[in-house]
Amino acid sequence: MFRSDLWVAAFVRRHNDLGNLCVVTRRGDPIAGQIFVEIDHLNGTATLFTPAPSALREDSAERIFQRRFERVEPEKVRTRIAQELDYDPDTEYSFSYNMGMAWTPTERFKLNLSGQSSYESAEDVRNSSLLAYTLSCSASYRFFTRLVLSGGAAYRYEDYTRDITEDEVDLFRGTDVAGKGKSRQDDQFNLFAGLTFGVTRYASFYLNGLYTVTESSIDDFDYDRYRITAGVALQY
Repeated sequence: MFRSDLWVAAFVRRHNDLGNLCVVTRRGDPIAGQIFVEIDHLNGTATLFTPAPSALREDSAERIFQRRFERVEPEKVRTRIAQELDYDPDTEYSFSYNMGMAWTPTERFKLNLSGQSSYESAEDVRNSSLLAYTLSCSASYRFFTRLVLSGGAAYRYEDYTRDITEDEVDLFRGTDVAGKGKSRQDDQFNLFAGLTFGVTRYASFYLNGLYTVTESSIDDFDYDRYRITAGVALQY
């Protein structure tokens, strides 16, 4: 996904080239800042687009927006944006780390350990950011020259920076009234495995599997998921 400042710059230039006056009214984090798009219809009404919840993204790498308000009084849009500004993630500070270790006891076997923590942009419209901690362990074994088997496990903890207090909870696909006012922390467990077969020096087939379990402090966000991917990788 593009940095926020680069995406906004391209968006503004595109619409100005089309004859639609487009300006930036406030700047936040240039890398992971949330983007809100307000449209003034010049008839006393305005429309607001906000980042879509993660449930609507379907693992897309592109930015996806949802229509938060459509042709409402501009004051309602300004109030919604002001609620976001009351909590400014740019003023948050935290210790971050990124570490890794690799051990190769034999020519065929390799073991990797890695961990990191950082603030990230949240894909949940109720939160502007989250603090994530990740720990991963993986291993790979080369059975033959062209055949490699890999697998491992990962743990991820996500601490969202804002309690769920929105009134229109129905927009969030499942967050009921009982979930309002709660802080959200997610524990995510991942198991993954992969098989790679080299056809030539430059091409290989791969088959990957992933199983994810997420346990949240808010029951509506609990889920488990299986994913299998296959394809051809080319490298030069």
